Amino acid sequence: QASRAQARRRAELMSGANWQKVAALLSQPSRTRTALSWGVALGLSGQWIYQTEQENPWFFSEAPTLTGTPQARELPLEDMMKWNDKVVSANEQLKWKAPKSDAQK
Repeated sequence: QASRAQARRRAELMSGANWQKVAALLSQPSRTRTALSWGVALGLSGQWIYQTEQENPWFFSEAPTLTGTPQARELPLEDMMKWNDKVVSANEQLKWKAPKSDAQK
């Protein structure tokens, strides 16, 4: 039982020493504290931007995803036709037709 009590006491002392190091790091200006604060700030701002873009895409054309193919890369044909109609009326649009091959003539 004496060895268990000693082990428990050592664990408490080590955790106390670690907390003292953390308290010293946070209470005194240093390069480590500056880097730590910048890291936390960038992490929180990145998380905030990602969550905001998920709810209401503004910076990206659609809500960002970590996996999968974004739908903005593939424009639907209906959207292209609507865009064409807004630019030039349907009567004035040039329409491409596949040339007839020798077999079809």
